[in-house]
Amino acid sequence: MIPLGPLPLERKLLIMAAVFAAVFITLYVGHLVGDHWVQSGHQANTKGQKNRAGRMACAGHVVSLTLTKAVCLTSAALVLDLPLTLWGIVLGFCVDA
Repeated sequence: MIPLGPLPLERKLLIMAAVFAAVFITLYVGHLVGDHWVQSGHQANTKGQKNRAGRMACAGHVVSLTLTKAVCLTSAALVLDLPLTLWGIVLGFCVDA
């Protein structure tokens, strides 16, 4: 992980911007994969219904989409050695879901 302690402010801001861009692109790709490849046809066709089946399909879609994004983000964080914190990831996924 990249230490952000004694670096000049400009360098810290550059690193933060690069991390933001990498996370944004990773989550965007994860969203596309989750929506178009992971989501089942049943979920896509049912999640908008105003009944129990619709709520269950929507919940299943949210879970599968969140897991897909988590796998993508974990892979990118490990490959790119991104300075992410567990609390930041958990908070981000709670807001996202």
